[in-house]
Amino acid sequence: MNNQEIVAKLWNLCNVLRDDGITYQQYVTELTYILFLKMCKETGTEGAIPEDYRWDKLVSKQGIELKTFYKKLLEHLGTKCHGRVREIYQGAQTNIAEPKNLEKIIVTIDQFDWYSAKEEGLGNLYEGLLEKNATEKKSGAGQYFTPRVLIDVMTRLIAPQPGERCNDPACGTFGFMIAADQYVKDHTDNLFDLSIDEQEFQRTAAFTGCELVHDTHRLALMNAMLHDISGQIYLGDTLSNEGKQLNNYDVVLTNPPFGTKKGGERATRDDFTYPTSNKQLNFLQHIYRSLKADGKARAAVVLPDNVLFADGDGTKIRHDLMEKCNLHTVLRLPTGIFYAQGVKTNVLFFTRGEQDRGNTQEVWFYDLRTNMPSFGKTTPLTVEHFADFEKAYAADDRRAVQDERWSVFTRAEIEDKGDTLDLGLIRDDSVLDYTDLPDPIESGEGVISMLADYTARMTRVITKLNGIKQKQIDIEENICNTELAFDENLEQVLVPVDECPYRIPDNWCWVRIGSILNLQAGKNINAMNIHSIQDEVNEYPCFGGNGIRGYVKNYNNEGEYPIIGRQGALCGNLNYAQGKFYATEHAVVVTCPYGILARYAYYALSSMNLNQYATATAQPGLAVGTINKVPMVVPPIDEQQRIVNVIEELFSELNAIDAFPKQIDLMKKSILADAFRGKLGTNDPSDQPATELLKQILA
Repeated sequence: MNNQEIVAKLWNLCNVLRDDGITYQQYVTELTYILFLKMCKETGTEGAIPEDYRWDKLVSKQGIELKTFYKKLLEHLGTKCHGRVREIYQGAQTNIAEPKNLEKIIVTIDQFDWYSAKEEGLGNLYEGLLEKNATEKKSGAGQYFTPRVLIDVMTRLIAPQPGERCNDPACGTFGFMIAADQYVKDHTDNLFDLSIDEQEFQRTAAFTGCELVHDTHRLALMNAMLHDISGQIYLGDTLSNEGKQLNNYDVVLTNPPFGTKKGGERATRDDFTYPTSNKQLNFLQHIYRSLKADGKARAAVVLPDNVLFADGDGTKIRHDLMEKCNLHTVLRLPTGIFYAQGVKTNVLFFTRGEQDRGNTQEVWFYDLRTNMPSFGKTTPLTVEHFADFEKAYAADDRRAVQDERWSVFTRAEIEDKGDTLDLGLIRDDSVLDYTDLPDPIESGEGVISMLADYTARMTRVITKLNGIKQKQIDIEENICNTELAFDENLEQVLVPVDECPYRIPDNWCWVRIGSILNLQAGKNINAMNIHSIQDEVNEYPCFGGNGIRGYVKNYNNEGEYPIIGRQGALCGNLNYAQGKFYATEHAVVVTCPYGILARYAYYALSSMNLNQYATATAQPGLAVGTINKVPMVVPPIDEQQRIVNVIEELFSELNAIDAFPKQIDLMKKSILADAFRGKLGTNDPSDQPATELLKQILA
């Protein structure tokens, strides 16, 4: 069996696990745990694994004994071992519930022809598995997966050299660094042209990365190990202060995540000149700052179109980039090469200057987007599509290149346009058509994939709810009457029995909102230095005359505060300026004393029908005094945390389903586009020509 056949068989094993409710991403992670042991055995590198937890021990077990041993193995390797073994298994847990399924996977893997696999390269086999996961739409792993052909093109043009320090600050499964390592090996006779010390540097220090997601970090470690790379791969957030250690590189190759930073993410770096909630702009700042200022350090970075034209901080960051670096080339990439069909991307190629001023004199653009095929499953991107670009890029005299897709703008011209880089696109021959739309069949397949994903998500929600409800104590027998819950010693705090809206567990209580929460009018808010990521208010709709309106974090992360609208049409108003949200005098901030979790307070307030307490004026609103008197349930603090955890787990699944109507809308547009291109009719040549119809109409 060759590697491609092994990958296909490994991937088909995922069908075995569907009944266990395991996702594709979980499956690949699970395979990594098992394959690591097998590949260590095949390569004779089991020394770092305790003898009692090696492959032969695992394959000798069956049934319940196997599952029990496997759980023990994961825990032991993740806590008792050292180095790469511990990094890969740290925090590892199995998602396989059925022992027979686990046994089938292990037995199948043991029976593969590993001699042939080693001949082709175990690293290539594993990368094939990762690529299969990324190109499988239902897995969701390939949303911003960088096609292998694009990685190879970027690596060839950047041309990493022996002795250079290369980095990917958002390394995913380490694909860029694997390609950079292979490039160096291809040009040094597999490193044999280098001295022993140089070879050691290449293996241990030349290629590094950073990855935020724990499970993806495991895949990167495994991928690096199978390619004989032991450079540092950090588990962390490059855009937090821990990213400041990633610096002084000769080469950066990366495709950072796109999007706007959400409220739940870590704080932005405090050393950025232009901090913003736009993740790709922050990554761009990090990348050009992380390069050596020696006139030779260089980078190739995949970035979405908005980086080229975003106003405000975007303009300042582009200006700073062109000052500190020679931004010599921008490749406008075709659409459809990423899982997310509508994403428009570019590759920026730049070299860090020795000085921080005046490094960009002109920028060359290559338009590989306009009048190109619609790439996807039926029309894959190939190296041939980049051939003309590579020739233009490498030309000794770029101005002598005869290619309509190749154009140049001087620094002065770009400055006159407001430092926008949204340039270099040629005339679109299909300007009257819907552009950048996928084939309707592919859209339909995407809908089916989404339906399968959403069905799985909804099943998980229902299963979770059923599990919780089955564990609950019977309400009639074990939840007391509210009369018994009233404590006379707390009479001023507790709600009288006749005002309690419903029964609650006997260790909970009803209180007035004002007795346990601090409500502060908006005019006092600015002094508290309230801060939030811009999109956070939308992510956590919060509360005013019409319900919850906003949710903000203290600038120093000392606390989190729901926002309550206080008066009429302006309730819940927030002003955004200089990276901070300021509540107006028409809003109220809720702060929580010891014993009340802010997130619990937020969800509790969100669950109430506060409109019934609105004042009956021309602009009905919620007065602070009125809100203070509203009854609110308070459970023990541990139960508060459990309630928050369950709500957020279930909401995260349900929120993912919200995107479904957008996919249907995209499919409708694709059908319309095809219908009026003659692709959905029979096009019977015996039909009367439309010209005859026109004559009849005119007559």
